[in-house]
Order: sequence, then C-alpha cells, then structure tokens
Amino acid sequence: MADNKGSKIVADKMVVAMAYTLTVDGEFVDSTEDGEWLVFIQGYGSIIPGLEDQLYGMAEGEKRNITVPHQEAYGEYDIDQIVPIQ
Repeated sequence: MADNKGSKIVADKMVVAMAYTLTVDGEFVDSTEDGEWLVFIQGYGSIIPGLEDQLYGMAEGEKRNITVPHQEAYGEYDIDQIVPIQ
C-alpha cells in the first residue's frame, strides 16, 4: 500500500524490517545491531500483538517511540510460571 507521496505504509502481508531498542522501566534490555534488523511479515502474529498493532499505518523510514503494555506483550509476571532449567 502506498500513500500520495509513494511511501510504503505498513499493512497486512507486508514484509517489514525494523531496527529497535527495547527498554523496560527505562532500563536497556535489547536492541538490533547495526544492519541486522528484525524482519517479519505484518499481520501474521510473528511479533508481540501490541507492537504489531502499533506498526499499522507507519510510513517507510518513520521513527516512533512505542510503549506496549504487558497485557499486549507477554502478560502479567507470574512466579508460578517460572520453571528452573538445569
């Protein structure tokens, strides 16, 4: 899909490549390295739902700060779901 200026707009079935920096409560957690972007097909549930939802409508090259609530990411922290691996 393209807008009036010819820019590609994120939509279902589109291959998306994005660089990101992930922080939790202001603390660095993860990021893509130079040139190694996260690549996925939009609309197939390949990434967390809250992030995928907020990417719709973004234009190619657009930068955005996105906050994903835990309900739309991995859910509430539940100590009972922790399984030790040895």
